Amino acid sequence: VQASPDKSTTQPPKKDNSSSKPQKTETKKAETGHKKYISLNKYGKVSKKMSIKVNNAGKKASISCGNGYLAYKPDEDNSIYIVVNNTVKNNSNNSKRIESSDFTLCSKGGENYVPTLIVGADDNFFSYDVINPKMKQSGNLAFTVPKNSKISNFYLMYENYDIFSEDIFFKLK
Repeated sequence: VQASPDKSTTQPPKKDNSSSKPQKTETKKAETGHKKYISLNKYGKVSKKMSIKVNNAGKKASISCGNGYLAYKPDEDNSIYIVVNNTVKNNSNNSKRIESSDFTLCSKGGENYVPTLIVGADDNFFSYDVINPKMKQSGNLAFTVPKNSKISNFYLMYENYDIFSEDIFFKLK
């Protein structure tokens, strides 16, 4: 099973998480110098009623699905997955949605990677999920990056186009 589609995306107004190829965005590259970065295992406030934390990040050559009978592997030559595990906490009285397309893996060099859609994986991968009131949910995001990439050269950005939420940045190790 192969997981990396071939479409490219551009910046807002609408995101498309069907590509894992890097995209350059001048505005985000220029802005990151003055943004506050949140450390691993610390919650970052997205809004008054929702928080996110990055639990860990690691490299994988493949992602298991079908109880180990199949595996997703990056389509691109000399590439791997960086898998980021997150926990999203909903402190509101209403259900909240979380989409993989709300996240971007950004390199310090200015490349931006959108999540690779992983369907039917043995582990939980965010795609489009709903978190019920006063609950939290953990899940993974997979990004296809060059094989020689170091996790410490990336940060995870959460941006949602809801006017009541803020963009937040997470350090990766």
